[in-house]
Amino acid sequence: MTRRSFDEIINIARIERCGAVILGEDVACDQHYKIHCRVVTHAHNDHIYGLMDSLKECRIVAMTPATMELIRAIYGIKLEPYTETMKNSFNVITLNIGEDFDLPHGTMIFKDACHILGSVQVIYEGKGYVVGYTGDILYPGAEPIKGLDAMVLEATYGSPFYIRPPRKEIEKKLVELVKGFLDDGLNVHVFGYYGKLEKAMEILSQSIDAPMLADNRVYRSAEVHIKHGCKIRNLHLPMSENGLKVHREGGYIWFHHRRRENMSVGEKGVKVILSGWLFNVPFKKKGERTYVVALSDHADFNGLISYVRDSSPEVVITDAYRVGDARRLAHEITEMLGIEAFPMP
Repeated sequence: MTRRSFDEIINIARIERCGAVILGEDVACDQHYKIHCRVVTHAHNDHIYGLMDSLKECRIVAMTPATMELIRAIYGIKLEPYTETMKNSFNVITLNIGEDFDLPHGTMIFKDACHILGSVQVIYEGKGYVVGYTGDILYPGAEPIKGLDAMVLEATYGSPFYIRPPRKEIEKKLVELVKGFLDDGLNVHVFGYYGKLEKAMEILSQSIDAPMLADNRVYRSAEVHIKHGCKIRNLHLPMSENGLKVHREGGYIWFHHRRRENMSVGEKGVKVILSGWLFNVPFKKKGERTYVVALSDHADFNGLISYVRDSSPEVVITDAYRVGDARRLAHEITEMLGIEAFPMP
């Protein structure tokens, strides 16, 4: 790989002020930008911004099949993959992980990001260079992208203070807490974001024999996860016949989106909030019958540093548009690994 100047780097990989991650001449990720191909790396709300504009102004909008299904289930956007026989179809293409796709000036490939179902990293190979964007990643888990001239890296937990215990320890504590609450005759209400909720469902389904309820959108999202192989069982809609029976009898686990965490859960309810913003301990008591568990679908600071070390790109651009500490992370990458790094925008 050739050592490149700053101007040369940002010509092949950069983050625009609008938040779009630009790879080469053809690709914009996770925000609208008028270009040939818009990529949606996963189905979280902050990564589908400007999707309707992209459907109108970009030649192609690319995502995995699971991401397309989750966007339909969660947000009600009726996406359909483009086919020659569908005159009114959106310009959406679905790509599987590991599948190459040729663009006018280069080739794009998706790699697993291990963040949520369907989430991907994006590699773009142009003429004489290869660049990549991690999207949101969980590491260990995601496959490191090697051989990059420039990497755009998420920076959600980019501070050295953002370190969590080992994931297995956190998962074990989640099971212990929920089982203990159920044994005490309490109903457990779990709050989190899409993807993380379904992971918690899977963890608890494998360890605890208790009925589970899920709010409407969470339930629809869980159905997509189940279709794609997630081992979630005994899940019901609250207003279904089975759900009403479960609610009457008690002893259940009920999954809600994080925005509902201030709701009342009654005298026999206890809250478990899933948050990546708890560090150093697997859980803590937040208030009367409210607990926070440090379950996250992002790499913490140590995970991000390990990922960059294992990938060994020539240059790292840390994402200062989205939530995180991109400036501190860029400094630490340079200091700890000797790899040139800087934040954008």
